[in-house]
Amino acid sequence: MSGHIRQRGKKGQWYAVIDVMTDGKRKRVWHRLPGATGKREAEKACAALITKQAEGAYVTPAKLTVADLVRSRIDQWEAAGEITARSVEGYRRYLANQIAPHIGDKPVQKLAPLDIEAWHTALRNGGLAARTIGHAHRLLGKALRDAERHGLVVRNVARTQRAPRVSESEKAVVEDIPGLISALRGALLRARHDRLVHRHEAVRNSGPALEPSSSR
Repeated sequence: MSGHIRQRGKKGQWYAVIDVMTDGKRKRVWHRLPGATGKREAEKACAALITKQAEGAYVTPAKLTVADLVRSRIDQWEAAGEITARSVEGYRRYLANQIAPHIGDKPVQKLAPLDIEAWHTALRNGGLAARTIGHAHRLLGKALRDAERHGLVVRNVARTQRAPRVSESEKAVVEDIPGLISALRGALLRARHDRLVHRHEAVRNSGPALEPSSSR
């Protein structure tokens, strides 16, 4: 694969122009390089794309699916130490259960706000709580934010179509958790205190009996 860089537009946006083979035909693909502020940085970014192609890791932006994007970003965040092991586990669960079955096969460049809205509706109709939908939505938005920064998409549609609002009943349940924890902690402390008192009384009552005094 060969490629070169081009600068276009009034703002001087840099692009990597890559020649790829698609279905046996050579095709020229333009990659926006939003992180490149000069020619040297653009050349490095272009070279990195060519290296990916040589290693078999290059995916044409038009063919990159939502599931592939989210999966690759989770792997990258984990490798870079940006998220904890617990977050990695949760993110992969959201990907497997909420994202991949519904919009995973959608090309990320064709993902539209209406697709996000329909996705939310499908999850809600499937009995999923708005709070859980929000978690999955934020994961998708985080991945799309990276895709926008790397020039894989023009805009982050998850920012345009927001997650559904959490109902007051769901908020009440969540807001009551601190009170529940406090009540449980108080109950445990009282139980511990009662056990100590009971143990102390048992020890005192089981002491050696006093011998009766001998009469003279």
